[in-house]
Amino acid sequence: MEQENNWEAALMVTAGARKGNHFAYLVRQNLEKAVRTLLIAGRHGLVADFCLAYTSEVLLSDDVLVAVFDTCRRSEKKSMALYESLRPFLAQWTPAVYACCLTVTAQFKWQEALLIYHDYVNRRLQLGQTLIARLLSQVVRPIGGLREEGSGPAASSPNHTLQFLYHIMVPLVAERQPEHLEQIYRHMMVHEPEAAADVMLRCLQNERGRALATHWLRESSQSSVGCGTVSMDVFSLASALYSKKPNVMNLNSLIRVMAATESSLHCPSDAERLQQYVREVPMADTDAYVLARTVTDEHGHWKLATQLMTAMIARRQFHVVPSLSAHVARQGRWALAAKAMAVCLSNRGSFSPAEFQLCVHSSVLSGRWRSAFFWMERAHAAGVRLSSDTYDGAYGVARHCSWLESLRAVVSMHAAGGASSSGGILNVLEAAGEQGKVDKALRVICGSGGVFWTL
Repeated sequence: MEQENNWEAALMVTAGARKGNHFAYLVRQNLEKAVRTLLIAGRHGLVADFCLAYTSEVLLSDDVLVAVFDTCRRSEKKSMALYESLRPFLAQWTPAVYACCLTVTAQFKWQEALLIYHDYVNRRLQLGQTLIARLLSQVVRPIGGLREEGSGPAASSPNHTLQFLYHIMVPLVAERQPEHLEQIYRHMMVHEPEAAADVMLRCLQNERGRALATHWLRESSQSSVGCGTVSMDVFSLASALYSKKPNVMNLNSLIRVMAATESSLHCPSDAERLQQYVREVPMADTDAYVLARTVTDEHGHWKLATQLMTAMIARRQFHVVPSLSAHVARQGRWALAAKAMAVCLSNRGSFSPAEFQLCVHSSVLSGRWRSAFFWMERAHAAGVRLSSDTYDGAYGVARHCSWLESLRAVVSMHAAGGASSSGGILNVLEAAGEQGKVDKALRVICGSGGVFWTL
């Protein structure tokens, strides 16, 4: 079932095993395969519900749990339900499970996140004490009793630590418990000082966090840059932090800062600087998706989306342009969307119906009427049928174009198996009539065999 992406069969078999009390089937290995089948099949809306229904007795592997939490990252109800289902396994939590639960609770229930953090720190402290005791026992053991090769603390207790712990906790404390910010900052500087630039970028949403970031910049820049250089606006402060450690993760944090302070994009130099950062940082296709999703997940920020879209086009990472164009179009910036999609579709091989429809809609609403018919014909040439609303919207502006262009679009629509409403065809005929070509238009439309006339 997993190999064939047969998610429906996976659901039926799992439900049947539960109903028939065939619990030998409901083991971790099989349940993980069912979850992976849902993920591969793109049924993300069912993943969390499946886990809540069937996996409460097992702790899934790290990679599966991370994917499950990602499918419901926007749903407080499902995310917190998953977290509650994992609490009975607290003693078995791996760093990855801690990371998932910390991320969820930091977003939806910050008091719980602080409890998880303290539990993790205490467990790490206890583990360290245990390892020291075991190491000492090996040191003082007589030579004849030395362990065999491959045994002992180095083999049985690998040093697994939770990555990005302070990336989550320091911004949370800065926002929710600022009186403890200095304490957790000192803890970070002792245990993970290399994470400081990353963490400071995430602390710029409130005044205490910005003050701490400014303090860290001054301390870290004393040897090369004067203290006055960090008395900046929020975007300049974020840029100074990003320059300390330029990578995709920190670029994502910088974009979040810009989304919170979009007024900075009124300054051309700031917009140019952002485009330069995006063009220069090494990133994979998945990284580009993450950056685009950071902007498109929230309403607004069309200027930021435009800057990111321009930089992605310069990088020739066209796969993220449609989502950014759609985001810009939803805010009424149809000309920007039409221009970006034209560049995108001119540099890609295959396109989805939604992408063609965005091209047509944005062309119509930005007054590029001939372009709308061009994209319709291109879609039909690729065998792609568009929605009836898309056709009607384009035919509604037929009077602004040559009657031949609109008729070519109608003929190609019928050849591709598409259909508009009667109102769309009537608009084409009326436009042809205004140009004195209604008789020719009628003959062409009747000859296409795609219109059925009624009295």
